[in-house]
Amino acid sequence: MGYANTEYDTHYMNLAYTPQKALSLAIASRVFHKIPMGTDFGSYPTNIKFDDFSVNYEKDLAVYNGRDEFIYTNSNQIDPKSTKNLQHIAGFGDSKVVNYEGTGAYFLDKLKDGVWRLEVMPDAISVKNPLGENSPDKKVTVINWKTAKMEVKLADLGEKFSVKALNTGNTFTTETAVKSFNIRPGTYLLKSQNTSFEGKDSTALKNLYLKEFTAPETNVDQTYLKHEPVKVHTAGQAFAIDARIVSNEKVTQVEVFLQNGNSYDHLNLEREKGYTFIAKVPEKLLIPGFLKYRILVHTEANTYTFPGNVQGSPADWDFYSDKQYSVTILPTNAPVYLFNASEDSERLVMGWQPENELVPTATPGEAEYQFHIKNLVNPDVLAKNGDSIYDYSFRYNFTNKISGENKAFLSANRLILKARVLSEKPEKMQVAFLLKNGSAYGKTITLSTENEEYPISLNDLKPVKTVTLPRPYPTFLPYYFEPENSGDFQLGNTEALQFSIGPEMNEEEQRSAHDLSIISVSLK
Repeated sequence: MGYANTEYDTHYMNLAYTPQKALSLAIASRVFHKIPMGTDFGSYPTNIKFDDFSVNYEKDLAVYNGRDEFIYTNSNQIDPKSTKNLQHIAGFGDSKVVNYEGTGAYFLDKLKDGVWRLEVMPDAISVKNPLGENSPDKKVTVINWKTAKMEVKLADLGEKFSVKALNTGNTFTTETAVKSFNIRPGTYLLKSQNTSFEGKDSTALKNLYLKEFTAPETNVDQTYLKHEPVKVHTAGQAFAIDARIVSNEKVTQVEVFLQNGNSYDHLNLEREKGYTFIAKVPEKLLIPGFLKYRILVHTEANTYTFPGNVQGSPADWDFYSDKQYSVTILPTNAPVYLFNASEDSERLVMGWQPENELVPTATPGEAEYQFHIKNLVNPDVLAKNGDSIYDYSFRYNFTNKISGENKAFLSANRLILKARVLSEKPEKMQVAFLLKNGSAYGKTITLSTENEEYPISLNDLKPVKTVTLPRPYPTFLPYYFEPENSGDFQLGNTEALQFSIGPEMNEEEQRSAHDLSIISVSLK
């Protein structure tokens, strides 16, 4: 069932289908076994490096760099603590000891000097969001058995070593050239020149036999393309289109048809690595307007057009699909929208309230997300001293709306909140930026019955409390997060907006109901 996610929408892990998550669990196991209970390594972000472990969220990387083990969840250039003492390597991507072009996990176990057991899992390719609405009929990850290049850089193996297939039915043969060789999923014996090994296929390695191998077969049954278009971009800035593509047919070419107003172009997407294809959009199309495009995947048998996975090309007379990707290209002096209720409200992270809802405004195309908070107190949440916490907070991560080094974003000096009250009384709201280090900088403003736009100078932002969202379980865990070092506010280090109803309220205000809405947040 690993091809689909039939668990809770927050859970999805399997060695074959989610290799990086599985490797992170192996690292967590080392933490549990190695670190005494209750050991204090401080608070985030200073605790991302502790003992032999490190975590880098931006690189999607966790590492265990032990005396004789090296485990990592993504490509890195970390020096193993002791290459000479290594007995076990488990990884994904490239490292100082292994380079691999596939997208499955691999494992290397030392049997003796100059002899290693290699296990390579098949490629896992994500094709849909596994954390959305799920069903056994919704395939979210596919498995592909594919030959890929690998380089193993271990001193005791040397530059040229033999690679012998071990698992039943594996007839793949390969030769090494300066530590590099082609490999397919399976288990193998790597042996340096002039080294003997008397082990048999049934020889046990901890809880495995040398030849043991289990993995799901290829389940790629069509052409899949995964592409997440940027919603907004600024004119004149470099822009690239990338997509992950896997097919049960041989892919011969990938191209993109582009249009912005009366300007048209088409160009090839080149394979960057593995299943990733990329193309840079010509400058003539990066002008204010709407950049619309389709991606065409040509195989030996057919042409498939995305979005929609429609067979055929837009150049065909009978092509019927009108689906296109679209990016709004803004003028260089236009505001940068971080949140727009009509488009982004589904991605708000907040506690569920049945009265909250998205409602259109009187302005065509505009909507507001309305909040009707009857009680600010959550009985399951208490402060450290046992007092009730009067706060309702919600968050929006805007990183998917900011493409690359967005100059308009980085040069902004004002935040503009468009919001309104839904009753006859003013409402207080704190608006804050969340930084990558977990700290928050914000300001509390009063929404009046007369205004809808509230400019806030970024120079007026001060350190405020960070609310842990989504709320952890069990609910008695801390409501607020206290970072080790908040540092200075830098717009380039922000990643989310935090809205809080409750800060700076008096007792009467805390115990009142609150009705307000948010329409948008922009920078200028």
